[in-house]
Amino acid sequence: MLRTLVAGLAGISCVFAAGEDCPACASFTQDIPLQSITFSNGTISKTITLTVGLGSGAFHRRGDNPHTVYTITDRGPNIDIGDAVKIIGFNPAAPATAGKIFPIPGFAPTIFKLRVGNDGFTVLDTIPLRNRSGDPITGLPNPGTENAFNAAGAPLPLDPEGLDTEGLVRLGDGSFWTCDEYSPSLVHVGAKGRVRRRLVPAGIEAQLVGADYPVDGVLPAIYSKRRLNRGFEGIAVSPDNRFLFTCVQSPLDHPAGTSKTSRVIRLLKVDAERRQPVGEFVFLHDSHETFAFGDVPKAGDVKISELVALDRNTLLVLERTDRMAKLYRIDLPAGAGILGSAFDNVATSPTLEQLDLTAIGAPVIPLTKTLLFDQRTDCPTLVGKIESVAQLGGGHFLLINDNDFAIDGAITQFTRIFLVPSNSN
Repeated sequence: MLRTLVAGLAGISCVFAAGEDCPACASFTQDIPLQSITFSNGTISKTITLTVGLGSGAFHRRGDNPHTVYTITDRGPNIDIGDAVKIIGFNPAAPATAGKIFPIPGFAPTIFKLRVGNDGFTVLDTIPLRNRSGDPITGLPNPGTENAFNAAGAPLPLDPEGLDTEGLVRLGDGSFWTCDEYSPSLVHVGAKGRVRRRLVPAGIEAQLVGADYPVDGVLPAIYSKRRLNRGFEGIAVSPDNRFLFTCVQSPLDHPAGTSKTSRVIRLLKVDAERRQPVGEFVFLHDSHETFAFGDVPKAGDVKISELVALDRNTLLVLERTDRMAKLYRIDLPAGAGILGSAFDNVATSPTLEQLDLTAIGAPVIPLTKTLLFDQRTDCPTLVGKIESVAQLGGGHFLLINDNDFAIDGAITQFTRIFLVPSNSN
């Protein structure tokens, strides 16, 4: 079992020194400038200076230089219509009642190759995602998701090939897999950023006609019932590159409203070479009350934001709210789990998400979780909205928050934690 190391040293000189006694957590902050954007409704305007939100996903590949970390942005700067008055002082898209404002609608989700040191990072490569023709892919919503507006409040067209990327792994051949919240989907990306293929829930491929890359409806159709903006946010790959793992950020919203009361998280295991799901498992995220840290979050605020494969059958899982983070270890059983069962049928009632899986005689037994890290006791200075976890080796893990492109002034924090003993390098 992994346990958090409690050490008394100060500073961050041993961030990548495997096996040494290191501080329980050590951090630095750094951002990449993007551009200044002026929002206007014709009579009022406000300018915000944006930085790159590079912490939506992170990955360090075993065998790479110990300082090399890959990260990925999400779909780009955006403001929920409901938050516009609070953030910019007015709603440029009025009288619209739902949707997102995209101040840089042409922004392409981007992979960054970083050299991360003790007190800062250097950008080694920037890889914007592109379609099969080589044109940049946008982060604009897909058809059937939500409305989009520019900084002046004018409607933007929906994009069948748009991606809201949220997680990242790199394979031995240099290609990447990322996960997306829109469909939700798994996306295979070449080393230079061209999308090779997108795997979506069965039936969703019909909504994405016009995307300039192949779209395969091979994932269980039930995943199309994801809560809006709560699709796949974490992805992991087994050390041998054979299997991918992903899970929904929040319980499926099936029937509508269930996502805000259920704690049921579905986790998929996918054969990376055959591009087919081979297993589906269930665990329960912690209740929202256990994330009280200065305040008590609401039911439905808990999110699963990252996965790390410690070996072929062991995962590190990040559970969080916008204020607090926990890390759990989950051991996967052999077999396919509930894949292909009645709970994958959208017509099944009651749905898996409606059931009390803690009750005696429940039809599905959730996976057992082992707590490894609790922000309140192990790293209380950690910022909120941690979305990335990269395994560096020797018990070291790198945590990065999503600064949301500094829309509300947040900065990016890189934090190293040390977990021992580790069952993998």
